Amino acid sequence: MTTDANEAVQDDAQTAAEPDDTKHAAESKGNNEAARYRVRLREAEAQRDALVVQLSAARSQIVQNSTAAQYIDKRARGDVFTDPDQFFDEESGNLDEVKLREFVEGLRQSKPYMASNAGVDHNLGREQSGAGLAASFESAIMGKHE
Repeated sequence: MTTDANEAVQDDAQTAAEPDDTKHAAESKGNNEAARYRVRLREAEAQRDALVVQLSAARSQIVQNSTAAQYIDKRARGDVFTDPDQFFDEESGNLDEVKLREFVEGLRQSKPYMASNAGVDHNLGREQSGAGLAASFESAIMGKHE
């Protein structure tokens, strides 16, 4: 009877060991699979972060090169348009020209020193190629340019 009892104990031990091994293998497989998903998640997050940086840079260029932004001095544009996303529609992703124009106009009113001098004739009222001071004033008043 002792041999039967010993065999029964060994059979019970093997039976008990097998589910643990199977359970351990399943847990190990699950852990490996979870680790693979975590790696893929980190890669996707890194790719998303890189795309966010690229989108922000592209939007900044779009805003700074827009028609409305041309009324702000080039040297000040980088400081003025620090958050270009505010000028884009959240749903469509398109540039909201009206919002940008209003911002630029408000900035030109409150900080005129940031206004671009594009289109300003700096020679207006100055002597024109030997024509004399009178001709210079005439061109300033009459709008004549050589």
